[in-house]
Amino acid sequence: SFALSHLLPQGEKVSAAPGSLLSPCGRGMTERSRSTHAQVWVRGVSAVLATPAGVGEGCARRACAAEPRIFMTEAKGRVLIIAGSDSSGGAGIQADIKTVTALGGYAMTAVTALTVQNTLGVFAVHEIPPEIVKGQIEAVMSDLGADAIKTGMLANAAIVELVGAALEKHADIPAVIDPVMIAKGGAALLQARAVEAVRSVLLPRAALLTPNAPEATELSGVAIEDVEDQKRAADTLIEMGAQAVLVKGGHVPGP
Repeated sequence: SFALSHLLPQGEKVSAAPGSLLSPCGRGMTERSRSTHAQVWVRGVSAVLATPAGVGEGCARRACAAEPRIFMTEAKGRVLIIAGSDSSGGAGIQADIKTVTALGGYAMTAVTALTVQNTLGVFAVHEIPPEIVKGQIEAVMSDLGADAIKTGMLANAAIVELVGAALEKHADIPAVIDPVMIAKGGAALLQARAVEAVRSVLLPRAALLTPNAPEATELSGVAIEDVEDQKRAADTLIEMGAQAVLVKGGHVPGP
């Protein structure tokens, strides 16, 4: 295993075994037994581990003859994503993970719901028990911590309320709140009674609120038909407690 003790504070040691804690760093190695480069995140430190040239195939199946070289890379932040799974990968927690990773951050997750969907629509939703959602959040925050929290589909009032409690507990961490209520194809992704919980519990804790036009109308009461309406809805949502608001215009008719 690769000892990373000198990357950690106070002499804490973490061993990263090839093929277990390590993930590919994007240099074309797809088989663990052939991998000579890997990237690992340990206590907020991103590092690339490179075995010395010439170790060759089979390194991951036996102890390396030489110590790996460690090259530090800049860490751009830990993001806890609390959202639902989109089986198509086009939205939901999968899209959030891709975005955070592409921007150089480290994505962590608490899954709130499993959806059965593809590009044609949403066919079923399985809500995760609230205690499991809470457990995921606590497991991440008590160990890895976060520099930002991003929410998506929260499914029901119980999950909205426990997420609100988590945001209050970690009030020093900025929260991006995407008040997911309706899928692009029109499927409801939030129970009706949970809308008020979003309005009263999450909205005041949002460093940035990112509703689409129908969601902004539902939360603010402002009908949206053009860009000026988007601005009015955003102003209303700021008056309701959000620090900043981005009203997305995908549902608003263009010129």
